[in-house]
Amino acid sequence: MDLIKKISQFDLNLLTVFVAIDEYRHITKAAKVLGITQPALSHALGRLRSVLGDKLFVKSSQGMMPTPKAEQLSAPIRALLHGLEANILGAQGFDPRTLRKTLAIHTTDLIECLLMPNLLRSLESEAPHLKVVSRPAGFSLPRDEMERGTCDVAIAGFFGDLPDGFYQQKLFTDQFQTAFRQNHPRLKGKKSLTLDEYCSERHVLIAPGGDLRGRVDDLLKKKKRERQIVAGLNVFMSSAWIISQSDYLLTGPSRLLAQIGQAFPIQVMAVPLEIPGITIVQAWHERNHQDPGHKWLRERIRKILQE
Repeated sequence: MDLIKKISQFDLNLLTVFVAIDEYRHITKAAKVLGITQPALSHALGRLRSVLGDKLFVKSSQGMMPTPKAEQLSAPIRALLHGLEANILGAQGFDPRTLRKTLAIHTTDLIECLLMPNLLRSLESEAPHLKVVSRPAGFSLPRDEMERGTCDVAIAGFFGDLPDGFYQQKLFTDQFQTAFRQNHPRLKGKKSLTLDEYCSERHVLIAPGGDLRGRVDDLLKKKKRERQIVAGLNVFMSSAWIISQSDYLLTGPSRLLAQIGQAFPIQVMAVPLEIPGITIVQAWHERNHQDPGHKWLRERIRKILQE
């Protein structure tokens, strides 16, 4: 408390006055650099002299020359101001190579597949000491974890309106398509599906919330139609193996189906139903909003998922 009291009674702006006079050895030049008038600088120097109990700078034929005490104080005052700029005010000069921490991302396995390969390559070259942990996002905003600081960024398309104290950034909008194996006995070679064909097939549903019903089923109900769902999947990527080895249909985000299509023989086509797209966002708490490390991570995530 004594330290806090002493610091609160000292005007830190006087340190910039000290450095300016020490650098230029001329009151007028120092005042111009600081953007104040010469009388104002002379007054500030008087206050600094009073606080430190020394003349600090005296007139000579070569300008304002430092006293022995000023020479003694020059290096530590400059070091203090440089440290203040680098560690507190230096967001513009932030270097991700200095990051030595672990940041937690809560998201789905689909976003993990789309994001992590390129993010890890970025970390290797730009932030080699930064580690990331990916955890399941569940089916809602991990509010408590973000407020406690155990979750740094959450990425998904089902957070809805965020509460006060949270930020979000749109990453991309995805559309829904349907997919099935290339040798499907009834759909092989088709260029499109009718709604009758779509409803007559059996389907698997990505249902992290545990429901055997999704937005497609709500839209079908409005048309007095329904489809048969045989299984609800907890994660996105397991659907790749299921539809490639069965006759089930999967309706999901186009990026998911494109990812599956890189490794499995599937056919992708439009859903015979108008389905609103899904917007993927990254969300974070205000406690991390201005942190340079978090800013760097969020920008890397944005660039990777918007490519």
